Amino acid sequence: MVRAFLCPLIIMGAAADKPRVAVVTSGSLRTFLNCNASFFRRVVQPNPGFVFDFYYFAVADGSDAAAARALRRPGRHPGLRRLELEPYKEALAGLESDLPRLKDLPAGDGTARGKATNVALMFRSIAKADALRRNDARGHALVIRTRPDLRWCSDLNLTAALQLAHGKTVLVPFAEDNLVFDQVAVAAPRAMEAYANAYATFRDEVERHPARSLYPEREMWRHFRSAKLRPLTMRRFRGVLVRSGGRAEDSFSKLRRDHGALGAVAMPERVRVCDE
Repeated sequence: MVRAFLCPLIIMGAAADKPRVAVVTSGSLRTFLNCNASFFRRVVQPNPGFVFDFYYFAVADGSDAAAARALRRPGRHPGLRRLELEPYKEALAGLESDLPRLKDLPAGDGTARGKATNVALMFRSIAKADALRRNDARGHALVIRTRPDLRWCSDLNLTAALQLAHGKTVLVPFAEDNLVFDQVAVAAPRAMEAYANAYATFRDEVERHPARSLYPEREMWRHFRSAKLRPLTMRRFRGVLVRSGGRAEDSFSKLRRDHGALGAVAMPERVRVCDE
């Protein structure tokens, strides 16, 4: 396994007295360079009263080489504390060891059809990314879970989030009809640890229900139910996912395609222009 750990930057002046926020990012770095600036513009800059620490776990498949080089460059990314890159073949071997029944699951329906491996990798990566944060032990007040291919199109008010994120409350952009949005979450550290443990619940579910197909937002809902987490909706969240080649699609696009009626009444308006 390839690992690259970057030394923390020196915290200057009064920053040491500000609440710390951990930003835990997992997923492919393929379009990270097209998206990362939006997080600083929409989350870091509107919240000057907080200090940010960044943790990245990514499954490396060769398409993310430029992003990986940029992240490895000392001083390129403010607040970067931990970076771990796992070769794709090693990640697949880990899945096969953890989930021997995964390959036998039904293909599924809608946008999740044939995506069992991708869904499993997502949950596994969330767990591994949050482990980097916990092992760093910096005393964070809040934790943000996000993806490297997400371009933020709306500001996140962390002062308000800090007031709401108590106990087992997890702030998410959408939670309706036994579905929980899995791209973004904000919670207190212990609640985020429980959130990131979704991979353990996922493994149990696959083992106990080998004839049931997978749908990522439903698997996240099952974990919330199992861990007794309380979803609280961030209704002002807007974002787009940036695909290979730079094509962007609204963060809710797949949910809308699979759950059209629900999308019309319970999801925000489609993002047509993302003003970072």
